[in-house]
Amino acid sequence: MQCAHCEAGTMRLVRFDDRQEVFACRNCKTETLLLDCHLCERRSVRQLPHSDNNIACWACHRCRITKYKCPNCNKGWVVPAVLTGSEQPGYCCENCQQHWPDESQIGA
Repeated sequence: MQCAHCEAGTMRLVRFDDRQEVFACRNCKTETLLLDCHLCERRSVRQLPHSDNNIACWACHRCRITKYKCPNCNKGWVVPAVLTGSEQPGYCCENCQQHWPDESQIGA
């Protein structure tokens, strides 16, 4: 798997941290967890180097879906959602139910 940080190195398993696999780049030595993707059902979600508004941005290496960690609770994923009784789409944390009307307002 290619490194998302330097795009020149390959990732390798370096250790287990709290029963989660930690991978590191052979070239730039950047470490990241590798999480399960709920869409393609593979262990291929890794943290990306760039983030907007200090929000942890993750992406699946296989299906290329970008995910954001909730800046409020730092546990759940921010997913597209529609509030009950409203026609307005927005974004909501799966864990703490924090809601944002627009993607640009997440974490603001």
